[in-house]
Amino acid sequence: MNLLSGQMAGFHITPTDGAPGARSLFRLHRVTTLAGQNTPLLVLDGIIIASEAMQMLESPLSLLNPNDIASVTLLKDAAATALYGALGANGVLLITTKTGTAGRKLQVQFSSRMGVAQLAKKVPVLSADQFREAVRQYGMPEAQAGLGSASTDWQEEVYENAVSHDQNLALSGQLGWLPYRVSLGYLNQNGILTNSHFTRASTALSLTPSFFKNHLKTALHLRRGSSDSRLPNERMIDLPLWYNPTLPNDAEENHLEYPNPLKLLKNQKNDGTGEKEIANLQVAYSFGFLPGLSAHAQVGYDAYNAKRDDTPSTRNAMGLYSQFEQGLKNKTQTYSLSYTDTLQALQSHVDVTAGLFKQDRKRTYSYSDRLVFADNPYGNDQGRKRTGFASSKHSAFFGKIDYTLKNKYFATYAIRQDESGIFAPAENKFTSTALGAGWLLTEEPFLQQLQALSTLKFRASYGVQYNLPVSQENTVNSFTQTTAILYSPELTPEKTTSINLGVDLGLFQGRLQGSVDYFNRTTNNLLVYQFLNSASIYAYLLSNEGKLKSSGFEVALDYTVVNTPKVKWALALNTSYSTSEIQDLQWASYGSSAFFINSSFPRLLSQNGGSPYAFYLHQQKYQDGKPLEGQYTDSNSDGLPDFTASQSAIPSTLMGLRSHVAYQKWSFDFLARAATGHSVYNGPAAFHGNYRSVSYEAPNNISASVFSTNFRNTQYLSDYYLEDASFFRLE
Repeated sequence: MNLLSGQMAGFHITPTDGAPGARSLFRLHRVTTLAGQNTPLLVLDGIIIASEAMQMLESPLSLLNPNDIASVTLLKDAAATALYGALGANGVLLITTKTGTAGRKLQVQFSSRMGVAQLAKKVPVLSADQFREAVRQYGMPEAQAGLGSASTDWQEEVYENAVSHDQNLALSGQLGWLPYRVSLGYLNQNGILTNSHFTRASTALSLTPSFFKNHLKTALHLRRGSSDSRLPNERMIDLPLWYNPTLPNDAEENHLEYPNPLKLLKNQKNDGTGEKEIANLQVAYSFGFLPGLSAHAQVGYDAYNAKRDDTPSTRNAMGLYSQFEQGLKNKTQTYSLSYTDTLQALQSHVDVTAGLFKQDRKRTYSYSDRLVFADNPYGNDQGRKRTGFASSKHSAFFGKIDYTLKNKYFATYAIRQDESGIFAPAENKFTSTALGAGWLLTEEPFLQQLQALSTLKFRASYGVQYNLPVSQENTVNSFTQTTAILYSPELTPEKTTSINLGVDLGLFQGRLQGSVDYFNRTTNNLLVYQFLNSASIYAYLLSNEGKLKSSGFEVALDYTVVNTPKVKWALALNTSYSTSEIQDLQWASYGSSAFFINSSFPRLLSQNGGSPYAFYLHQQKYQDGKPLEGQYTDSNSDGLPDFTASQSAIPSTLMGLRSHVAYQKWSFDFLARAATGHSVYNGPAAFHGNYRSVSYEAPNNISASVFSTNFRNTQYLSDYYLEDASFFRLE
């Protein structure tokens, strides 16, 4: 995902955190859902693999070796994705891996990379001297007695330069009648946070033999990735910020809420292992008695297992030792018939495909914990153990017709009927359809005289696709936590109607190529989370309510600036703009499949008439440019501050610029990318930008934002802490 960031128009990628091997959130810029699947479908060599939307212990994609990838294609408009039906409603990311080349001798490729990472920017907190002054002014006598004589920058103590390396070896060619490729990879990625790392060992084997004079073509892909990681608890990111900066780095103070972060990082062990196995067999047979007719079969198996052990660091206080295991088995089958023929008399070409798809998934969970003490690290109680598993089945029929007339008029029609058992009986079957058309104007006589114009093509598509919830599973043995998701008995899939208009352009013998697309999408029967009042747990009801409209444009340009035997220079620019509005929504929807965290502040809310994923906060009042503590807008004079949903967390504009310069055997590349039109919530400043923490018996450090607000108490629901998230990054 990091390699694709900024490279494709309308494709938004956001890392969840900076930990080694961490997952990234990725989605199309064309927002069409609030609580349904909002990430593109991942298809590796024709089989569907585990989605990033699933709450895995680590990213399933992190166990795949990017050095094995040959190409990546992103499908976005309905005509291209309708063949995948409800699974492809939010785009399809096709990943094709490298294979051996028939007729070639043994080729050996080896690559070695090394990198160094360091902390780019510190969170602004009080220095030791500023902290002493704050405690003397606002702290109790006990707090002042807790001041030390040191000046420790705890962020400097816990972060370090992290060296990483990546080694890859690949052998490919043809052995007798058998084209093959085998690869080995090893990645060791250290984190900038002390005592954190991620390692991955990967193997891949591809065999692509053909038989019966190429009438029978087969492909077998086997790959395995395993990982070993140590990732400190997310709390470790906060501890260095707020620990007393007047204490030395070897301080023995055992404050239960804020212990010595350096010692905790070195002693606490949060170890994890992961394994991912993918097997894929493809068979295609061309019938000799009817040229153009072929049968295709594909069977895929995708398995993922992960385990994490969290061992607390304890001295005199008790801690919680926990184990979490998670597994996924995903089996897919696809069978299809294809017929292609050129009709000379009609100057036409036709390509027809029809088939059947089946998917069977099963997830397993296991969680156990027990209390441990410094003098008894194995615990003296039986602890708790919870297990569960969930399964789902999905099936579909699909068909597609592509028709070309005179090599300049194009039409396509795709249809797919999906079936899922989580919906009401009358709604468990739903059909996605799409119609596309194209006109290659440069094949027309009246444009062939324009030498500068090499390509001009108009495209249009219209489609109706359905979308499913993030989890389409029937839970057999509930693995419950503090959040409960309930399904409405009348639940139906979302229905998205989309229109796409596009132009493909080529100038100067193809040196300048580009495309411009306009899209307009409307999703009805929105899947939304409604909060239910409950004294014991956070409960949400998944139901249908309202609609979402989104529209925008995408531009992609490629320009060959210089192309000589010695020097080559190519530029690629992409940008996209998208706007969305929620309509006919009676109840506010909380969270989403990407942002759903029940205890987060602030909540991300989707409200009628607003943008999706807006921050839900109080409107701060100001005097002379300074925020007034505890004073917020109260438009209806009921004595309670207003909650308003404004400033979306999703950018409205994305941009990327890539440059590649090559001189003989040397090359230089850069990627510039930017995002604008969205906001971010400054959590450290919101929770710690006040003087209350320095008044405690064991005082904690605070955010330097207190110099701007002078807040005495926490004001975490103030929109003062919303900041412009626009950025420009050069790599």
